[in-house]
Amino acid sequence: MSWNFPCRFNTLEREHPTIAVPVKSRAAFDFTILDETEDWLVVDKPAPLQIHPSKPTDAGYTLWDGLRALLGYELANGGQVSILNRLDRETSGVVLVAKNSVTARRFGKAMMRRQIHKTYLAIVHGWPDWETTTLDAPILRQGDVMPSKIWVKQMVHKDGASSITDFRVLKKWSAAPVSASPISASPPLLELGSL
Repeated sequence: MSWNFPCRFNTLEREHPTIAVPVKSRAAFDFTILDETEDWLVVDKPAPLQIHPSKPTDAGYTLWDGLRALLGYELANGGQVSILNRLDRETSGVVLVAKNSVTARRFGKAMMRRQIHKTYLAIVHGWPDWETTTLDAPILRQGDVMPSKIWVKQMVHKDGASSITDFRVLKKWSAAPVSASPISASPPLLELGSL
């Protein structure tokens, strides 16, 4: 099941009554629902869509706002929007969303026990001189050590927490598709452009 939610329309039609999308946010975000059950949904988040508001002026322009509009029926009947994994604004990818507290708790515990695994796909310029490699570099929030427009942006820094990521070249042509599988709980080094 795939729901395309471009927010270019006044209403969204699903299995429940039509939901009005706020005029302010209609053109602000664009995402696709890849799969959905009663308890959760999986969203394809494009760049540069933010996951949630980071300041008051972001309100109405984020994935969280779009999901609240889309799940208005569920919210009116005791549901919630719990975004379980986050991606940087500049990163596109799959986001898991719980529609109720029981599912949010279940997925949250599974993530803490590392029972949910992530793999990122990237295209790198040139050909790496390795087929597989593991990078281990300490990362922290850039705003902790220097002025930063985006305080939460991560960077490699000697005082940071360990971030370990396995990389594997999938194919070699003018650019190389690479998979990155984070091993540690910190954000993957791929998001920092560490290759």
